[in-house]
Amino acid sequence: MQLFVIYILALRWSRIQGQRTTDDCYPHETFMRGSNGDLMNQVQSRFRRMSFDLRIMNEVAAQRCLASMETAMDKHIKGTAERLGNFEMGLTSLTEETTLRLEQISGEMGHDRTKGSAGDNGIPGSKATLPVPPVCFAGPFGGIGGSTLFDDFYVSMNGPITSILTKSDWFIDSIRVKYGTTWGPINGESTAPSSSVFDLRDGEVIKRVEMRKRLNGDENYVLCGLKFVTNQRSSAWHGSSSGSSDSASGGRLRHIAGKHGSYLDSITLYFDAC
Repeated sequence: MQLFVIYILALRWSRIQGQRTTDDCYPHETFMRGSNGDLMNQVQSRFRRMSFDLRIMNEVAAQRCLASMETAMDKHIKGTAERLGNFEMGLTSLTEETTLRLEQISGEMGHDRTKGSAGDNGIPGSKATLPVPPVCFAGPFGGIGGSTLFDDFYVSMNGPITSILTKSDWFIDSIRVKYGTTWGPINGESTAPSSSVFDLRDGEVIKRVEMRKRLNGDENYVLCGLKFVTNQRSSAWHGSSSGSSDSASGGRLRHIAGKHGSYLDSITLYFDAC
């Protein structure tokens, strides 16, 4: 019975192979009558040829798969190169716009742009440099908590400090500084009920900052009071005047940085000179 099944399978494969062209690598004669031993030899021969055909089919499929992968990779490489080219063009445009903006800010602040090189505090490869006055920082003052870092350096390029807005309750919840005519971001949460604003006059600069801090519910120090002393006057306390005290002074307060979470945890002060 098994021999009969094998015979039928081999015969079926022989008929399928008979449909191939004469360019095949071997002839496709039909099964010949003979003894069972001859029949088994013919069946085994057919199975060997079936295995050979399957290998050929697998090789063809693999070649097609490789060709498809190569085509996809070529498209991907071309697309990546195009995107990189667009990115480079955009970066060049952004650099030119930033340089132009720096020149405008320099003019607004009354600085003269002089020719120089990277050794003159300039940008390598640039034709002109913006003289940068010496800067020193004091701090951080307050505690070690806070989940968010902030730094007003970039927004401070819009001009000197012209106004400071704080919101407070038991602690300083947030602080926001105006540079020139541009408000910086709100650093902290702005949900406190009490707000304080200190507007600077023409020619007025902050020379000193007094600070107060106290422990919050997590036993971390948090800023609870700020007072600004200028070359003309002193502001009222923003928040509380009680608590552990700190202070810092310099030539002119240029911008602030620090950390905050629900409150203003710490602050770092950047002056023109210490």
